[in-house]
Order: sequence, then structure tokens, then C-alpha cells
Amino acid sequence: MEKIELMDLKEILENAIISEELAANFYRDLSSQLGEGLLKDKLSFLSKQEEQHKKILEEIFEDFYPNEKVEKPKKTIIFECSSYTEKIDSLKTIVQAIEMAMNCEIKAESIYRILVKKVSKRYAKNLFKYLADMEHSHYLSLKFEYKYMENIGEAKISKNTQYPYFLIFKK
Repeated sequence: MEKIELMDLKEILENAIISEELAANFYRDLSSQLGEGLLKDKLSFLSKQEEQHKKILEEIFEDFYPNEKVEKPKKTIIFECSSYTEKIDSLKTIVQAIEMAMNCEIKAESIYRILVKKVSKRYAKNLFKYLADMEHSHYLSLKFEYKYMENIGEAKISKNTQYPYFLIFKK
């Protein structure tokens, strides 16, 4: 893998677009495996946010490369999300899933911070800063879930049980 800072903008954008799509799919798939509850809603929301990020990136790609289509990049950046689709069935607990997602969000944030430095167009710099901040907010939101699960114990991923938020309101 080539160091990301040395890769060209097109390849990084192609990787980022694919990564956002995979992240959206991961959150949607994970949400579908949970019973009703706040975490299910949060994961659905994150999926929609990642879809929006993909659209923003596609618009930036179109602006920088107007006559080209997004293709599978020749050089692949290892985004944490890139293997989520294959791994989701092997996840046993919500904690495992949240930990994977947190790693993905941190990686995405760092990629967008690098992209801020690689572009000169002001609007693109601002959009990449925005995306980096959004990924950081996703990380913080997931970190809250992770800490919560550490306190109450791991829960199995299952449609048959609700995410145990009810425990904090039961007393």
C-alpha cells in the first residue's frame, strides 16, 4: 500500500467513495440485525449520513474529473470499512460491531484531513473539513455506545432482544 499522502487525489477520492458506500451498508446491515431500540435508530441514521457523504464525494469527484467515472482504484487504501460487509456475519456482540465502526470513523476522519491539504479549491477544503468533523462526531457517538456497553456487559446481536437501553430507565 502506498502512503496515502503520496497518492493522487483521484485515487483517494475513489477509495473514499467506495468506503462511504461500504460504511453505509455496514450500518444498515447491522441495524437490520437488531431489535427495535435507540441503537437501531442511531445505526440507521449513521447509514444515511454515510450515503450523504458518498454523494458529496461524488460531486467533488465530478468537479475535479468532469468526464470520468468513479472506478475501482488501482491502488487500494485500506479503509477499516472495506471488509465490513464480509465480516458482519462473524460479529457476535454489539461491542465488537461498535469497535469496528469506531476504527472506521477514525480512519475516515484522517483521510479527509489529508484531503484538505491536497486540494486548493476553497469549497473542497471546506467540504473535506466538514466530512472530517462529521466522521469525528460519528466516532464520539459510537464511543458513547461502546462505553455504555462496557458498563453493562456485552449484548449479543439479535432481532429477538432489544438493545438494553431499557435497563437505565427500569429503576
